[in-house]
Parts: sequence; structure tokens; C-alpha cells
Amino acid sequence: TQAESVDHFRAIREDLDLLAGAQVMLEATDQVSQEREPDARLYQLLLGALRTLAGTGGTLVVPAFLLKLLAADGVQPLVEQCASCGEDTSLVAFDLGAGGLLCRSCRSGIPVSPDAVALLRDVLGGRLNAALAQPEGEATREVTHLATAAMEHHLERRLRTVHALDHA
Repeated sequence: TQAESVDHFRAIREDLDLLAGAQVMLEATDQVSQEREPDARLYQLLLGALRTLAGTGGTLVVPAFLLKLLAADGVQPLVEQCASCGEDTSLVAFDLGAGGLLCRSCRSGIPVSPDAVALLRDVLGGRLNAALAQPEGEATREVTHLATAAMEHHLERRLRTVHALDHA
């Protein structure tokens, strides 16, 4: 007959950048989740990401969440080998249609730097804390762009909250 808030996420509510990131995560979760179907794993993933965002506010929290959400939904991008031929060296591009990273001979899509490949592997390969500790730079911006593009490709629509502050 009643509800009590356990965590108010005050840090997120008081910081516009953190709030924007939280909104992206909530919109993506809403689009991926099945209406009226409880999903404890999805809830724990979102809650953990919100707590991390409120605690550290790292630049890779939101893109890492989007990549982990794709994995939880069964469409994890391939980052350990070429999504086309299976080669595991010289991955240089990310193709949404192919499902992940591509090698030099199969390349199409978005060019990707070796640092961004390493970050993608850290996020999806069980080394999330190492990825979240990375300072903001070109590789983190690449991963942010790739994660957003991959989520929008999966949802077959744009995430409105990603672009909302761009026009403000």
C-alpha cells in the first residue's frame, strides 16, 4: 500500500550532465524492456549503472551501459574478432550491420582506432572498471559514438535524450 524511496540519486539530480546521461540510460532501458514483464537482471544493470554514474560520473558510464544493455538483450557487438571472417588481429572498423568490429580486409562502416578497440574489449570483456577509469579522450568519444549508434541501430530509432541537450 506504500512505497519508500531507497536511493534518491541526489548527485544525478543536481548535475545536468549526469542527469542527461541518466535519461539516456532510462530511455534505452524503456525501449529494450518488455511492457509488463519483470526483468530483475535489467533492473540490476540499470541500478548499478545509475549508482556508478552518481558515484564516479565517468565519461564511459553511459556508453558502457548501452553496450552491456545490448549484450543483455542478446545482440552484443563482436569485439574480440572480425564479425565477418573471424580474424582476431588488425580490427579497424565497426559495422552495425555486420554486428561488430571488422578487420582490414573486411572493413566497412565506421573507422575505429586501436585505443577504441581496446576500450570496447574492456567494457564487454569483463574489465569494466579498467575502462571506466580511462580519462576522457579521443578513444572514449569514439566508444560513446559507437555505443550510441549500436543502440539506435538495434532499436531502429534514435534516442531522443542523447541529442536533447545538443539543441538546448
